[in-house]
Formats: sequence, C-alpha cells, structure tokens
Amino acid sequence: MKMKILLVVAALKTKMKMILSPVVALKMKMKIILSTMIVFKEKMKMKMILSVAVVLKTKMNMVLSVALALKMKMKIILPAATVLKTKMMILS
Repeated sequence: MKMKILLVVAALKTKMKMILSPVVALKMKMKIILSTMIVFKEKMKMKMILSVAVVLKTKMNMVLSVALALKMKMKIILPAATVLKTKMMILS
C-alpha cells in the first residue's frame, strides 16, 4: 500500500515543480500525507487535503501557497489533482 501511494506522490511531483520542494521538505511528515491519501481515496474530498495543508502550513510557507492554490482551484493545480484522482481510481 505504501509503495502505490508513493507512486501517486511521485506523479504529483512530476506534474508540478512547485510541489517538489514541499514534498522533499516534508519527507519526515510522509506518514501524515500517506494517511490523508488513504482518506482521500475513500471519501474523494478536497477538504481532507486542505486540512493537512493547514496543519503543515506552520512548517513550510510553500505548503501554504499550494493550499491556497488548491482552494482557489487554479489551472496549474487541476492537472495534478486529475492525476491524483485517476491514480486513486486505479488503486481502488
């Protein structure tokens, strides 16, 4: 299960250079991200990702920027979200 979800993170990282920095910086927080991915797979709600982003915003300002972009549903984030949704469907 871990490996499959890590592949999703990798796909997200490839899609956006903006997410690359937070992902690398949040390597120690990977367990929190993995848990969120599982919940996201079951409920398919953006609020779960936003919640984690809010929790992690104290650690990195870049995460806050990504969270704001997700909240506004910017075009740059949409492709990454689409990839994530597609990967989750494949996993299920």
